[in-house]
Amino acid sequence: MVGGSSPSWPTIKIMNTIKNIKKFLYNSRDELYKVVWPDKRTTINTTIAVVVLSILVSALLSVADYLFSYLLRLVI
Repeated sequence: MVGGSSPSWPTIKIMNTIKNIKKFLYNSRDELYKVVWPDKRTTINTTIAVVVLSILVSALLSVADYLFSYLLRLVI
């Protein structure tokens, strides 16, 4: 092509990339409208369960660490 009558290859690639990004964003927005969000009570209950279980696991791991340290000191 003479005189630059058609866009160059990098320009086409950039335009396609921008088009793909816009398509992705529109599709993401559409998917977010389909999500069934939990109500406030469910969110609070789930958060409480996660916090309580995190504390329990933390306590269990602390006790296990203490016991293993104690037993290791007995062996060494």
